[in-house]
Amino acid sequence: MQAIFSFWHGRILMMPFLKLSRPVSVMISRHSDGEFVARIVKHLDIYSSRGSTTRGGVSALKELIRLSREGFCPAFTPDGPRGPRYVVQQGVIQAAKATGLPVYPVTYSARKKKL
Repeated sequence: MQAIFSFWHGRILMMPFLKLSRPVSVMISRHSDGEFVARIVKHLDIYSSRGSTTRGGVSALKELIRLSREGFCPAFTPDGPRGPRYVVQQGVIQAAKATGLPVYPVTYSARKKKL
C-alpha cells in the first residue's frame, strides 16, 4: 500500500527499519547534519529528497510528489529539527493534497527492561 509516512523528529532513530513493500523517499535537511543522515539511509536503500522549511523545501517537496507518482512512499518529520516540537508544518499536508495519498503517523517506543 502506498501512503505518506510521518514521524516526529525526536523519534527518527528507528524509522529506517520500518519494513515497507514499496521504496521510500524521506525529506532530509540540506544542513550538514542532514548530509550525515542521508548517507546513512542510502545504505538502507532509502532515497532522500533534500530540503527543509528554511532551505530547499519547495524543490524537495516537488521531488517527493514526483517520486510518489513513480510508486515511492514519501516520508516526513513534520516538526523538523528546529520545531516547534510536535507541531506539524505544511509540507506533509501539501504532499497529501498534491498526491491524494493518506498520511500515516508512525512511531516507536522503547524502555529499559528489568532483568
